[in-house]
Amino acid sequence: MLRASLSLLAGQLMFFALGGVSSVNLAMVLTVVIVVWFWLPRLRLSLCAALLGGLIAALAVAQHMRHHWPSDPQLRDVRVVGTVEGLPVRSGKQLRFFLNDISTSLELSPRRIKLSWYQPEQLPNAGERWQFSARLKSPKGLGNPGSFDTQRHSFVSGIDAVGYVRDPALAKRIAVAPVYSIDRLRQALADQISALSNGQTVPLVLGLALGITGGITDVHWQVLRQTGTIHLLAISGLHIGLIAAFGYCIAGMCWGRSHWLQLRCMRLQFAVPVGFVLAWFYAALAGFSLPTQRALLMLCVVGIGLLLRRTSLASFALCIAAILIVLFDPTAVLSIGFTMSFCAVALLIFLARGRISHAKPSRVTSWIQAWRIQWQLSLFMLPLSAWFFSSGSMISPIANIIAIPVVGLVLVPLCLLTVLLIEVAPAAATYSLQLCETILSWLMQGLQLLSQIPASQVSLPLSSPIIISAALTSAVILLAPKGLRLRRWSLAFLLPVVFYLYQLPRVKQLEVHVLDVGQGLAVAVFTRHHTLLFDTGGRFGDSTMMERVVEPFLVSRGRAKLDTVVISHADEDHSAGLPYILESDSPPKIFSSSINGAEGESCKVGTSWEWDGVWFAFVHPAELDQGSRNDRSCVLLVHHGKNRFLLTGDIEKQAESTLVDRGFDLPITVMTAPHHGSASSSSKKFLEAVRPQHVVVPAGRGNRYGFPDVGVLARYKAIDSQIWLTSEHGAVSFVLDDDIQLEPVRSHWQEVDKIWRMH
Repeated sequence: MLRASLSLLAGQLMFFALGGVSSVNLAMVLTVVIVVWFWLPRLRLSLCAALLGGLIAALAVAQHMRHHWPSDPQLRDVRVVGTVEGLPVRSGKQLRFFLNDISTSLELSPRRIKLSWYQPEQLPNAGERWQFSARLKSPKGLGNPGSFDTQRHSFVSGIDAVGYVRDPALAKRIAVAPVYSIDRLRQALADQISALSNGQTVPLVLGLALGITGGITDVHWQVLRQTGTIHLLAISGLHIGLIAAFGYCIAGMCWGRSHWLQLRCMRLQFAVPVGFVLAWFYAALAGFSLPTQRALLMLCVVGIGLLLRRTSLASFALCIAAILIVLFDPTAVLSIGFTMSFCAVALLIFLARGRISHAKPSRVTSWIQAWRIQWQLSLFMLPLSAWFFSSGSMISPIANIIAIPVVGLVLVPLCLLTVLLIEVAPAAATYSLQLCETILSWLMQGLQLLSQIPASQVSLPLSSPIIISAALTSAVILLAPKGLRLRRWSLAFLLPVVFYLYQLPRVKQLEVHVLDVGQGLAVAVFTRHHTLLFDTGGRFGDSTMMERVVEPFLVSRGRAKLDTVVISHADEDHSAGLPYILESDSPPKIFSSSINGAEGESCKVGTSWEWDGVWFAFVHPAELDQGSRNDRSCVLLVHHGKNRFLLTGDIEKQAESTLVDRGFDLPITVMTAPHHGSASSSSKKFLEAVRPQHVVVPAGRGNRYGFPDVGVLARYKAIDSQIWLTSEHGAVSFVLDDDIQLEPVRSHWQEVDKIWRMH
């Protein structure tokens, strides 16, 4: 069973990794099939399972492509009728929700849509059917290394289109929600809990009781992430198992006190179904997330084995759960939750096999064993955390050994008790909720103290699959039983990881990365030992592009520490991340065109410096220059060898003319298009003076300003500039090699052209 499940997963992953069906891929697969079938007969079962996995993945992709919303901007404003799925989430003045069972005014049939509604006059509820006039687009997202992959998430989640409500007057409720609905029950419970208290930890209670995490603040998320306890604030397999065990114990006690039950069934026959039903109810409250599905399937297999008096191995149950999940949802293998969840349970099974003592351990021994398992689990999950998040928590074992008992044995039962009492005894539910909030407040304060320990979270930019595999292999060998005598080999697999980290970051001469931050600008400049950031991008919902895009990119490249930050001007799409930077423990040196006493030095002409043989100089504005805020933007020239990079901010024709009149007529290798390619910039006079070989237009896809202007693009084409659009190419990287020559330009969407990316 283990070999079959692994082969099935491998077949699906191979299909997604190869990018679908092509003549070359098909030839490779046929070659492998022929070789295995005739020369390795023992692997025929595995081969059939792998082919089945690939076929299922291909069918899932075909289904997604059939329903995927096209990228044509002419097909965006439509009438949409659909059923509200799950619980709408309010974030500030914006409401976000999903629709399924959809019909549109066009001949398109998306399966699932994610909509946002700004300042809604009506509140859609779970299960209701609504009609909207919405502006829809394909879920492309931003394209940057190290940051969240929106397209992959949409593909895994079955989201075929995203958009927002256009005309609130046309929004109409067509049908109310069914009387008996899990989502309706979840929404009613969430509203009642929120009405009982408005404390800061109520969103955490909703996360534990109902799996609703939309209201948790960024501060709480950061503390949980830094301490490695983020898995505890969403209903996970651990919670499901504890609730099942709780239900089993209560049912067993009831059976022992009831002669009527004892005459009609055995303890197992009564306690096992009760535990499973309670676990199923709790999973339903959580919305049946992937970890809860895995836990329920494993519980079902183990429970059936107990009822049939068969030995039901945990590994067998895990394999059955994996097979059933990927059969019904083939794209689940691409989700982070699937990998982290199944790997964690697999490691626990590996650690328990052959090491369980039948002697009853003392209380001290139990705590020592729990501590040992926790640090072993944290050690194994560290490479996976580095792969997905480019960082890892060093204090995770300490935080979890405290948080897991508190959450699993105290908070989860209290949250469930609050849910059960909220209808029958509101006063008791209020007391239970207050107690739950108090304990949560103490727990978060303790975790926050742990998160303030130096090096509580470290940067681990392990972006190579080979290095990650070596790190995981080293961890497994290190955790193997002593009797196998394998631990000495763990160092051999760990050495490549250490060498890889030691070599990072290795910048040959100079790297300039123009990031995709939508309608804004953010450019990261790397020399061998220094890092500069030119602008920070704008806002992203309740946070900033600095937090969502720039910082993850810097961490993934091993450049988390900034030496200098340049804020070209005060417009929000260029400077929104500055407060976040200033809050860091060691703020970098700041240059800006609008000094208010807290933003460092002025970026006036004549300011220059040298890093690792690379020269940086501000060429605009001069001290007496006049004009609009855009025209007084900082303009930075980066010069190395014969290559010149010009970062222009939002200057327009007046500033461009001033630059040319001042004698700035140097040929430019790479330039960011002034003012995002607006018609008020990129004058013919300026372009003839600088004649950039490459120009990057930092503009958002389908932005309301219509950037870049068609006439501006024509002027760039007239001087043979190669045009790069962040809206189409994603982040664009320019690298100078050891000979100070420009390497082939790399764009994110060209390098990450996966099968889930629908053009």
